[in-house]
Amino acid sequence: MDYLRNHALHFGVLPKEKSITINPTFFTKGKDSVIENNPVPAIDIEKYLEFDTKGIPVTWNEFSERVSRKNIECLLGMIKNYGYLSNKRVRLYSNDDFNAVSVYINAAPKEYKKDLWEVVKKEYKIGNMDEGEYLINEYMLGKGPRDFELFLRKYKRRTGKDLQIILDKQ
Repeated sequence: MDYLRNHALHFGVLPKEKSITINPTFFTKGKDSVIENNPVPAIDIEKYLEFDTKGIPVTWNEFSERVSRKNIECLLGMIKNYGYLSNKRVRLYSNDDFNAVSVYINAAPKEYKKDLWEVVKKEYKIGNMDEGEYLINEYMLGKGPRDFELFLRKYKRRTGKDLQIILDKQ
């Protein structure tokens, strides 16, 4: 999921004038650079992204949208089966201080946002995410203050932690 997300995001953050000139069809450039360089050969990217039933994305935008949809569907399935992948649980396998699940939630297509909000509320209520993670997801899903500075102040007031310091480390 993360490998594909990184490739999808890479082309989404380029300056507009650059992205136009390097926006070749996915089939001619993406297949070589993304699929054949897959760092986890046990995972079939073509199958994961449903090339057989939905076709091969033609542009990087189509590729990015397909990755976002499949990743959020996969994430929802993992949460349904195992509960929210909290920082505490992720830190058992990684030293990462940043909530990666929130990054996926933020990148989710709009039609998933309502379902994600229901999942976030439920998982918080049963104790599978802490206050900080809840606030980050609330912000990512557009349920908290939209002004980032207000959000940071709310986060610090409610958790006692300065999220800006964590973000600066990233």
